[in-house]
Amino acid sequence: MLQSRLLAVGLGLALVLSSAHALADKVAVLRFTGERARWVAEERWHPQQVGQWLPDGRFELSIPYQDSRELVMDVMRHGASVEVAAPDELREETARQLEAAARLYR
Repeated sequence: MLQSRLLAVGLGLALVLSSAHALADKVAVLRFTGERARWVAEERWHPQQVGQWLPDGRFELSIPYQDSRELVMDVMRHGASVEVAAPDELREETARQLEAAARLYR
C-alpha cells in the first residue's frame, strides 16, 4: 500500500514536471565563459536544451522556459561567468537581481 502511494506520488510529480516543460513558451540564450563552459556543457538544465561552442571558446546554451524565477536563480549562481543574451526581459530581470545582490555588499 505504501509502495503504491509512493509510486502514485512519484508519477504525479513526473507529470507535473513534464507539464512544466511542455508549457515553456520562451527560450533563454545564455553565454558562458570558456572556463565555466567546461562544466556547463555537461549539465542538463532542460530536456530540449541546445548547446553550442562559440568560435571564441564560450559556450552558448538555449533553454526553453516559462517562468523566469527559477531560471534567474540558476543563472545567478554562475555570477560573472554567464551572460543572458536573450530575451531582453530575462536579461533585465537578471540584471535587477544581480544589482540588488551587489547592494548587499556595499
